[in-house]
Amino acid sequence: DFSIATELWNTILHNTMYFCVNQTTDLVDFSTCSRNMPWDKPNAVRDITDWPADDRDGYQMSDISAVINAYFVACMNALSALSGAMGNSADELKYAAQANATAGSMRQLMMDDKTGLFTDTVSGGSKTKHSAWHSQVFSMWAGVAPSEHWHDLIEFLKGKAVNTGVTGSVYAAYAYCTHSLIQQPCRSITQVDSFSHTRTCS
Repeated sequence: DFSIATELWNTILHNTMYFCVNQTTDLVDFSTCSRNMPWDKPNAVRDITDWPADDRDGYQMSDISAVINAYFVACMNALSALSGAMGNSADELKYAAQANATAGSMRQLMMDDKTGLFTDTVSGGSKTKHSAWHSQVFSMWAGVAPSEHWHDLIEFLKGKAVNTGVTGSVYAAYAYCTHSLIQQPCRSITQVDSFSHTRTCS
């Protein structure tokens, strides 16, 4: 029964930030699009990257965010699967194509050629090529990170002591387990030192 999905389809689509995609870059870009939804109250503040300052690993907040675009790729893949289950093959193909296009743009525009790491935003202007813990983990979780870069990404994360809270740790575990790296999250969850469950790797 897809009655609820059908009824709420426009709400779901708006919440993916589909209408904030820059048609040139295929990235979610808030420089010309509001983060807020049409039904939000006046002066509402909406931003998924709302971590406390000491949980950010220096993450550079900007209108084009690696974390938000990683979420968007995952959303488009989910909408594609849902559309297929609902028998809408046109939307299934459309959202899958958008997921692939955004993932490709992230790899092209948001990866540092020298380090192989994802940058927090598209570099240029006043923004430097900063690569926070979050940019790697969420890109890995969403399936954006190329397989040939996984070793370097894991090594980068293993050297990080970042207080990410429960949510960040869960996404890290999802990312590792999706790629059969189960030992790393289990070790991070069970140890009790400065790299334990609210942090990343030992």
